[in-house]
Amino acid sequence: MSVIQDVKNPVYADDTGNAINCDVKVDTVEVYLPFTATNYDTEPHGVEIYNQIKEGKWGPIAAYVPPPPPPPPDPNKQGKPKVVA
Repeated sequence: MSVIQDVKNPVYADDTGNAINCDVKVDTVEVYLPFTATNYDTEPHGVEIYNQIKEGKWGPIAAYVPPPPPPPPDPNKQGKPKVVA
């Protein structure tokens, strides 16, 4: 079983606060792995990481920043819809 060695870059994954994205270092892998921790994870380590982050063990949690909206469609590139038969 892997042992959690470090967690860095915690940031809320959405505006509900129910999920936290972070980078996790375990003893069996040499690099940090991207991870999303939740308090309802089906795996105990996911809940453990979530609770540790919420308790402040791994530093402050950055606020969720929503992605920018997609650009409006270019009216010059719009054609007739394709019909697939």
